[in-house]
Amino acid sequence: MKHKDQPVKKLIPVILVEKQLADVWKYWNDAEAIMQWKIPFDNWHFPAAGIDFRAGGMFNFRME
Repeated sequence: MKHKDQPVKKLIPVILVEKQLADVWKYWNDAEAIMQWKIPFDNWHFPAAGIDFRAGGMFNFRME
């Protein structure tokens, strides 16, 4: 809960990816590639991913 005298703070995550731009773009634009990303725990997985970067499209993936 925000106190009335406290300023609003924003959290801005920043990730440094030390790979070639073409490789990063490829893996962010391919739903099958996203589902193969390294995930933090052995018992987690990506059951589905969907990408449509056209105007009005969506970017949706879920990790369980």
